[in-house]
Amino acid sequence: ALTGTAANILLALKGVEGHKGNITVSGTGTPTSTAAADVNTIAGLTTGVVRATITSGAVKATLDAITNVDANDIITFTTSDTTVDASDLVALKAKVDTFITGSVTKITEVAASVASVEEALNILGADTQTTAVEITGAISAADLNTIANNTAGAVTATITAGTVAATLAAISHVDGTAGNDKITYTTNQTTVDASDLVDLNAKVDTFNIASVTTITEAYNTVDLTTEVLAAEALKEGANVEITGGAISAANLNILATDVTI
Repeated sequence: ALTGTAANILLALKGVEGHKGNITVSGTGTPTSTAAADVNTIAGLTTGVVRATITSGAVKATLDAITNVDANDIITFTTSDTTVDASDLVALKAKVDTFITGSVTKITEVAASVASVEEALNILGADTQTTAVEITGAISAADLNTIANNTAGAVTATITAGTVAATLAAISHVDGTAGNDKITYTTNQTTVDASDLVDLNAKVDTFNIASVTTITEAYNTVDLTTEVLAAEALKEGANVEITGGAISAANLNILATDVTI
């Protein structure tokens, strides 16, 4: 087994082929650490276990720099990033035994790799209490809901276009109150339930309802007129249909004043 600074170990291994012993790299500086590039070079010179602390830095740059390091090596690393890509975080964790991530406050990811977000949040552990998540591209309502359930931080995402009722039912963990989740969604429906439209609007920041031409509501809905008028305010000019039974003349008069029935 070899123990020493990176410079001394590289000198000792100069010209050596097929080294199989374990290596412990003694860091330099304060706090003591070794450059990722040096750890990578050493890992490429032995099939044994390399034990080292890599100098604090960015997740992506460190991941790219340690291609020779594998899961058998015993690596410690502290990231200084505040924002990290989820896939990079997961990939680096596979190579790092002690991964200090306390600086991370935001995770980003593209829609095609959204599964990495939950893994990344699990790596952050207790830090997920306030970790923000930002997804580029459209993801399913179910994926969004899973992410929102795993962090109290703000989630910024676009939901794949679909139906209002199904989307509303799927995002129970999304928090639409001001300052929290920032969601974009487009419905492709032409006819929507008034209550569903109003409730989904409360969870969505950018809500495209251009396709909607008709708003419906059941005759026995509590606060019927309130729900219909709120929906009509979101989609002015939409036709309104009351379904399932008759409504009172008073309610009809209220609705007829503001909407087309």
